[in-house]
Amino acid sequence: MERANIICKLVDYINGENSEKLTVREEDFALHDEDLKKLSPLLENLISNKRHLTKIKNLKVAINLDNFRKVKFIESLKKYLIQQDIEIILLKSTAFHNYIYNESITRASADVDILIKHKDKAKFENIIGTFGKKVNKNDKKKYSNYYEETWEIKKNSSFYVDVHYNITNPDLFNINLNELFFCSIPHPHYKCDNIRTLSVEYNVIHLILHMVNDGYFYHHSLIDILLIKKARDISISEIERLSSSVGCKTATRRTFTILTNKEISHLTKLLYGKKIERNSKLKRIQQVFIYLTCKDKVVPTVLFFIKYFIKK
Repeated sequence: MERANIICKLVDYINGENSEKLTVREEDFALHDEDLKKLSPLLENLISNKRHLTKIKNLKVAINLDNFRKVKFIESLKKYLIQQDIEIILLKSTAFHNYIYNESITRASADVDILIKHKDKAKFENIIGTFGKKVNKNDKKKYSNYYEETWEIKKNSSFYVDVHYNITNPDLFNINLNELFFCSIPHPHYKCDNIRTLSVEYNVIHLILHMVNDGYFYHHSLIDILLIKKARDISISEIERLSSSVGCKTATRRTFTILTNKEISHLTKLLYGKKIERNSKLKRIQQVFIYLTCKDKVVPTVLFFIKYFIKK
Protein backbone atom coordinates (compact mmCIF):
# COMPACT_ATOMS: atom_id res chain seq x y z
CA MET A 1 0.00 0.00 0.00
CA GLU A 2 3.06 2.26 -0.15
CA ARG A 3 2.03 3.74 -3.50
CA ALA A 4 -1.41 4.83 -2.23
CA ASN A 5 0.05 6.26 0.99
CA ILE A 6 2.70 8.24 -0.94
CA ILE A 7 0.12 9.67 -3.36
CA CYS A 8 -2.20 10.58 -0.45
CA LYS A 9 0.59 12.46 1.31
CA LEU A 10 1.47 14.29 -1.91
CA VAL A 11 -2.20 15.24 -2.44
CA ASP A 12 -2.31 16.67 1.08
CA TYR A 13 0.92 18.63 0.48
CA ILE A 14 -0.32 20.12 -2.82
CA ASN A 15 -3.65 21.00 -1.17
CA GLY A 16 -1.74 22.90 1.53
CA GLU A 17 -2.82 20.57 4.30
CA ASN A 18 -0.59 19.26 7.07
CA SER A 19 1.10 16.47 5.18
CA GLU A 20 3.28 13.93 6.91
CA LYS A 21 6.77 13.27 5.62
CA LEU A 22 7.32 9.98 3.84
CA THR A 23 8.62 7.14 5.96
CA VAL A 24 12.06 5.73 5.12
CA ARG A 25 10.37 2.75 3.49
CA GLU A 26 8.10 5.02 1.42
CA GLU A 27 11.05 7.18 0.34
CA ASP A 28 12.91 4.10 -0.85
CA PHE A 29 9.81 2.80 -2.65
CA ALA A 30 9.19 6.16 -4.38
CA LEU A 31 12.74 6.40 -5.70
CA HIS A 32 12.78 2.85 -7.08
CA ASP A 33 9.29 2.71 -8.60
CA GLU A 34 9.34 3.83 -12.27
CA ASP A 35 5.90 5.43 -12.02
CA LEU A 36 6.56 7.40 -8.83
CA LYS A 37 10.03 8.45 -9.98
CA LYS A 38 8.22 10.63 -12.54
CA LEU A 39 6.92 12.64 -9.59
CA SER A 40 10.21 12.74 -7.67
CA PRO A 41 10.71 16.54 -8.01
CA LEU A 42 7.25 17.06 -6.47
CA LEU A 43 8.08 14.68 -3.62
CA GLU A 44 11.20 16.61 -2.62
CA ASN A 45 9.51 18.46 0.27
CA LEU A 46 8.21 15.18 1.73
CA ILE A 47 11.65 13.55 1.92
CA SER A 48 14.07 13.77 4.85
CA ASN A 49 16.93 11.43 3.94
CA LYS A 50 19.89 13.50 2.62
CA ARG A 51 21.02 10.76 0.25
CA HIS A 52 17.53 10.56 -1.23
CA LEU A 53 17.36 14.36 -1.56
CA THR A 54 20.63 14.34 -3.51
CA LYS A 55 19.22 11.64 -5.78
CA ILE A 56 16.10 13.75 -6.41
CA LYS A 57 18.19 16.82 -7.31
CA ASN A 58 20.09 14.71 -9.86
CA LEU A 59 16.84 13.26 -11.19
CA LYS A 60 15.39 16.75 -11.55
CA VAL A 61 18.31 17.86 -13.75
CA ALA A 62 17.95 14.73 -15.92
CA ILE A 63 14.17 15.21 -16.18
CA ASN A 64 14.50 18.84 -17.27
CA LEU A 65 17.07 17.90 -19.93
CA ASP A 66 14.85 15.12 -21.25
CA ASN A 67 11.80 17.40 -21.32
CA PHE A 68 13.81 20.10 -23.12
CA ARG A 69 14.82 17.58 -25.80
CA LYS A 70 11.21 16.52 -26.34
CA VAL A 71 10.00 20.14 -26.52
CA LYS A 72 12.64 20.84 -29.18
CA PHE A 73 11.41 17.83 -31.17
CA ILE A 74 7.83 19.16 -31.11
CA GLU A 75 9.08 22.61 -32.15
CA SER A 76 10.88 20.98 -35.09
CA LEU A 77 7.51 19.66 -36.35
CA LYS A 78 5.97 23.12 -36.52
CA LYS A 79 6.97 24.16 -40.06
CA TYR A 80 5.89 20.78 -41.50
CA LEU A 81 2.51 20.93 -39.77
CA ILE A 82 1.87 24.42 -41.13
CA GLN A 83 2.95 23.42 -44.66
CA GLN A 84 0.74 20.30 -44.64
CA ASP A 85 -2.16 21.98 -42.78
CA ILE A 86 -2.17 19.34 -40.01
CA GLU A 87 -3.41 19.96 -36.49
CA ILE A 88 -1.97 17.84 -33.69
CA ILE A 89 -3.05 17.71 -30.06
CA LEU A 90 -0.41 17.11 -27.40
CA LEU A 91 -1.58 14.66 -24.74
CA LYS A 92 -0.80 13.97 -21.07
CA SER A 93 2.63 15.06 -19.83
CA THR A 94 3.66 16.17 -23.34
CA ALA A 95 0.93 18.81 -23.14
CA PHE A 96 1.62 19.77 -19.55
CA HIS A 97 5.26 20.85 -19.98
CA ASN A 98 5.35 24.66 -20.13
CA TYR A 99 1.62 24.68 -19.36
CA ILE A 100 1.01 23.07 -15.96
CA TYR A 101 4.62 22.18 -15.21
CA ASN A 102 7.83 24.17 -15.64
CA GLU A 103 11.51 23.75 -14.77
CA SER A 104 10.94 24.41 -11.07
CA ILE A 105 7.74 22.33 -10.78
CA THR A 106 8.30 19.46 -13.15
CA ARG A 107 7.75 15.78 -13.73
CA ALA A 108 9.21 13.14 -16.01
CA SER A 109 7.51 11.68 -19.08
CA ALA A 110 8.12 8.31 -20.67
CA ASP A 111 7.03 9.17 -24.22
CA VAL A 112 5.77 11.98 -26.39
CA ASP A 113 2.00 11.55 -26.91
CA ILE A 114 0.33 13.13 -29.94
CA LEU A 115 -3.25 12.88 -31.22
CA ILE A 116 -3.91 13.35 -34.94
CA LYS A 117 -6.98 13.14 -37.16
CA HIS A 118 -7.21 9.84 -39.01
CA LYS A 119 -7.46 11.68 -42.34
CA ASP A 120 -3.99 13.16 -41.69
CA LYS A 121 -2.35 9.80 -40.94
CA ALA A 122 -0.46 9.39 -44.25
CA LYS A 123 0.78 13.00 -44.29
CA PHE A 124 1.86 12.89 -40.65
CA GLU A 125 3.67 9.56 -41.14
CA ASN A 126 5.68 11.16 -43.94
CA ILE A 127 6.69 13.94 -41.57
CA ILE A 128 7.56 11.82 -38.54
CA GLY A 129 9.28 9.28 -40.81
CA THR A 130 12.03 11.84 -41.40
CA PHE A 131 12.82 11.74 -37.67
CA GLY A 132 12.54 8.03 -36.89
CA LYS A 133 10.90 4.71 -37.63
CA LYS A 134 7.64 3.01 -36.74
CA VAL A 135 8.00 0.31 -34.10
CA ASN A 136 6.81 -3.11 -35.22
CA LYS A 137 4.05 -4.78 -33.19
CA ASN A 138 6.39 -7.66 -32.48
CA ASP A 139 9.05 -5.36 -31.06
CA LYS A 140 9.49 -6.31 -27.39
CA LYS A 141 10.26 -2.77 -26.30
CA LYS A 142 6.93 -1.29 -27.33
CA TYR A 143 3.74 -2.28 -29.04
CA SER A 144 1.11 -0.72 -31.26
CA ASN A 145 -2.61 -1.21 -31.43
CA TYR A 146 -5.42 -0.03 -33.61
CA TYR A 147 -5.90 3.40 -32.01
CA GLU A 148 -2.25 4.30 -31.47
CA GLU A 149 1.10 3.52 -33.07
CA THR A 150 4.59 3.97 -31.71
CA TRP A 151 7.57 5.59 -33.40
CA GLU A 152 11.17 5.56 -32.23
CA ILE A 153 12.85 8.91 -32.71
CA LYS A 154 16.61 8.79 -33.09
CA LYS A 155 17.93 12.23 -32.34
CA ASN A 156 21.09 12.24 -30.22
CA SER A 157 19.58 9.56 -27.94
CA SER A 158 16.32 7.85 -28.81
CA PHE A 159 12.87 8.28 -27.33
CA TYR A 160 9.39 7.12 -28.32
CA VAL A 161 6.42 8.97 -29.78
CA ASP A 162 2.96 7.47 -29.44
CA VAL A 163 0.78 8.70 -32.30
CA HIS A 164 -2.88 8.35 -31.29
CA TYR A 165 -5.97 8.27 -33.49
CA ASN A 166 -8.20 8.28 -30.42
CA ILE A 167 -7.54 9.08 -26.77
CA THR A 168 -8.73 5.69 -25.53
CA ASN A 169 -10.14 2.38 -26.71
CA PRO A 170 -13.24 3.31 -28.78
CA ASP A 171 -14.80 -0.10 -28.07
CA LEU A 172 -14.98 0.79 -24.37
CA PHE A 173 -15.62 4.55 -24.25
CA ASN A 174 -17.46 7.02 -26.48
CA ILE A 175 -15.21 9.83 -27.66
CA ASN A 176 -16.58 12.52 -29.97
CA LEU A 177 -13.36 13.32 -31.85
CA ASN A 178 -14.92 16.18 -33.82
CA GLU A 179 -15.97 17.90 -30.59
CA LEU A 180 -12.63 17.10 -28.96
CA PHE A 181 -10.67 18.82 -31.76
CA PHE A 182 -13.15 21.71 -31.90
CA CYS A 183 -12.77 22.34 -28.15
CA SER A 184 -8.96 22.08 -28.22
CA ILE A 185 -6.86 25.23 -27.83
CA PRO A 186 -3.45 26.27 -29.21
CA HIS A 187 -0.73 25.20 -26.80
CA PRO A 188 0.49 28.44 -25.12
CA HIS A 189 4.18 27.51 -25.35
CA TYR A 190 4.42 26.76 -29.09
CA LYS A 191 2.46 29.80 -30.31
CA CYS A 192 1.15 27.89 -33.30
CA ASP A 193 -2.49 27.03 -34.09
CA ASN A 194 -1.37 23.65 -35.47
CA ILE A 195 0.08 22.50 -32.11
CA ARG A 196 -2.75 22.24 -29.63
CA THR A 197 -3.80 20.83 -26.28
CA LEU A 198 -7.13 19.48 -25.08
CA SER A 199 -9.55 21.77 -23.31
CA VAL A 200 -9.10 21.76 -19.54
CA GLU A 201 -12.13 19.49 -19.05
CA TYR A 202 -11.13 17.05 -21.80
CA ASN A 203 -7.64 16.88 -20.29
CA VAL A 204 -9.16 15.81 -16.95
CA ILE A 205 -11.39 13.19 -18.62
CA HIS A 206 -8.46 11.84 -20.63
CA LEU A 207 -6.32 11.46 -17.49
CA ILE A 208 -9.16 9.59 -15.76
CA LEU A 209 -9.43 7.24 -18.76
CA HIS A 210 -5.66 6.77 -18.65
CA MET A 211 -5.84 5.65 -15.01
CA VAL A 212 -8.72 3.27 -15.78
CA ASN A 213 -6.79 1.76 -18.69
CA ASP A 214 -3.69 1.35 -16.53
CA GLY A 215 -5.78 -0.40 -13.88
CA TYR A 216 -5.11 1.74 -10.79
CA PHE A 217 -6.01 5.21 -9.46
CA TYR A 218 -3.09 6.08 -7.17
CA HIS A 219 -1.22 7.19 -10.25
CA HIS A 220 0.87 10.12 -11.51
CA SER A 221 -2.16 11.21 -13.59
CA LEU A 222 -4.06 11.84 -10.34
CA ILE A 223 -1.44 14.46 -9.45
CA ASP A 224 -1.71 15.94 -12.95
CA ILE A 225 -5.47 16.39 -12.41
CA LEU A 226 -4.91 18.03 -9.02
CA LEU A 227 -2.39 20.50 -10.47
CA ILE A 228 -4.69 21.29 -13.42
CA LYS A 229 -7.46 22.05 -10.89
CA LYS A 230 -5.15 24.44 -9.05
CA ALA A 231 -3.75 26.13 -12.18
CA ARG A 232 -6.83 26.42 -14.41
CA ASP A 233 -10.54 27.12 -14.03
CA ILE A 234 -12.51 23.89 -14.45
CA SER A 235 -16.21 23.76 -15.26
CA ILE A 236 -17.68 21.04 -13.04
CA SER A 237 -20.86 20.99 -15.13
CA GLU A 238 -18.76 20.36 -18.27
CA ILE A 239 -16.85 17.56 -16.49
CA GLU A 240 -20.21 16.00 -15.58
CA ARG A 241 -21.49 16.34 -19.17
CA LEU A 242 -18.33 14.84 -20.69
CA SER A 243 -18.08 12.00 -18.18
CA SER A 244 -21.70 11.09 -18.91
CA SER A 245 -21.30 11.14 -22.70
CA VAL A 246 -17.94 9.30 -22.59
CA GLY A 247 -19.23 6.66 -20.15
CA CYS A 248 -16.91 7.30 -17.21
CA LYS A 249 -19.13 8.96 -14.58
CA THR A 250 -18.29 6.27 -12.02
CA ALA A 251 -14.54 6.60 -12.60
CA THR A 252 -14.80 10.41 -12.42
CA ARG A 253 -16.61 10.27 -9.06
CA ARG A 254 -13.99 7.87 -7.72
CA THR A 255 -11.18 10.14 -8.91
CA PHE A 256 -12.57 13.25 -7.22
CA THR A 257 -13.29 11.30 -4.03
CA ILE A 258 -9.63 10.22 -3.88
CA LEU A 259 -8.52 13.82 -4.57
CA THR A 260 -10.39 15.04 -1.49
CA ASN A 261 -8.36 12.44 0.44
CA LYS A 262 -11.10 12.09 3.05
CA GLU A 263 -12.29 8.80 4.54
CA ILE A 264 -10.40 6.62 2.07
CA SER A 265 -10.49 3.08 3.39
CA HIS A 266 -7.55 0.68 3.43
CA LEU A 267 -9.57 -1.60 1.14
CA THR A 268 -9.96 1.19 -1.45
CA LYS A 269 -6.22 1.86 -1.35
CA LEU A 270 -5.53 -1.83 -1.73
CA LEU A 271 -7.95 -2.37 -4.64
CA TYR A 272 -7.18 0.81 -6.56
CA GLY A 273 -3.59 1.54 -5.57
CA LYS A 274 -1.64 -1.52 -6.73
CA LYS A 275 0.46 -1.30 -9.87
CA ILE A 276 0.91 -4.76 -11.40
CA GLU A 277 3.49 -5.76 -13.97
CA ARG A 278 2.35 -4.94 -17.51
CA ASN A 279 1.31 -7.83 -19.80
CA SER A 280 1.00 -10.31 -16.92
CA LYS A 281 -2.14 -12.41 -16.36
CA LEU A 282 -2.66 -10.72 -12.99
CA LYS A 283 -2.56 -7.33 -14.76
CA ARG A 284 -5.34 -8.45 -17.13
CA ILE A 285 -7.45 -9.50 -14.12
CA GLN A 286 -6.84 -6.12 -12.49
CA GLN A 287 -7.87 -4.27 -15.66
CA VAL A 288 -11.06 -6.32 -15.97
CA PHE A 289 -11.87 -5.54 -12.31
CA ILE A 290 -11.30 -1.80 -12.82
CA TYR A 291 -13.41 -1.72 -15.99
CA LEU A 292 -16.26 -3.63 -14.34
CA THR A 293 -16.28 -1.42 -11.23
CA CYS A 294 -15.54 1.94 -12.88
CA LYS A 295 -17.24 1.85 -16.27
CA ASP A 296 -20.84 3.07 -16.41
CA LYS A 297 -22.22 0.24 -18.58
CA VAL A 298 -21.17 -3.26 -17.53
CA VAL A 299 -22.70 -5.42 -20.30
CA PRO A 300 -20.75 -3.87 -23.23
CA THR A 301 -17.58 -4.19 -21.14
CA VAL A 302 -18.20 -7.89 -20.49
CA LEU A 303 -18.88 -8.48 -24.20
CA PHE A 304 -15.69 -6.64 -25.13
CA PHE A 305 -13.56 -8.82 -22.85
CA ILE A 306 -15.25 -12.01 -24.06
CA LYS A 307 -14.29 -11.04 -27.65
CA TYR A 308 -10.81 -10.03 -26.45
CA PHE A 309 -10.09 -13.35 -24.72
CA ILE A 310 -11.53 -15.34 -27.66
CA LYS A 311 -9.10 -13.56 -30.00
CA LYS A 312 -6.27 -14.32 -27.59
